Amino acid sequence: MTCLIQTADAAPLPDGDPVSLAIIHQDVKDVLQDFSLRIGIPIGVSPDVSGIVRDLKGSFAPRDFLDRLSTRHKLTWYYDGDIIHVTPVSANRTLLIELGLGDFDALARTLNDLEIADDRYVVRRTPDARVARLSGPPAFVNLVEKTVGVLPSSTPKPPAAVQNPPTVPSRPRFCIGC
Repeated sequence: MTCLIQTADAAPLPDGDPVSLAIIHQDVKDVLQDFSLRIGIPIGVSPDVSGIVRDLKGSFAPRDFLDRLSTRHKLTWYYDGDIIHVTPVSANRTLLIELGLGDFDALARTLNDLEIADDRYVVRRTPDARVARLSGPPAFVNLVEKTVGVLPSSTPKPPAAVQNPPTVPSRPRFCIGC
């Protein structure tokens, strides 16, 4: 049995007005950069993204446009609240995280509170909640990994060994014939 983090969307893309597009034949990277300028949000496009957008016309909300373009060109995207990261699906990563007892709930809360969680990229856990698994684009996986690194662990750690050198009582030194 696995449990899932119930999420809202990651940092939501601003609704804004739909963007009207009429693309006949254009490089996908150029389309994404133009879209970035139109919605006022920077887009980081992986160098591995390639392809030509053909015959894409209409008026699109930002999320709808990114979803449509991603489906057509085998891309994935993640918005971290500052930048929309676009990578090929082939760049997606899977991460296994070893957690202490009770840490999964803290992880789930933190991912939701920081608007990192995204309903498209599910975080699963083992029944004992000691291991979590997630897959998604590198920007999402890296952000979760950093979050795990700063969460306090509920697993008690043994106290660190004291590394003080032993003290030797000083003895008077005698020098005969010095």
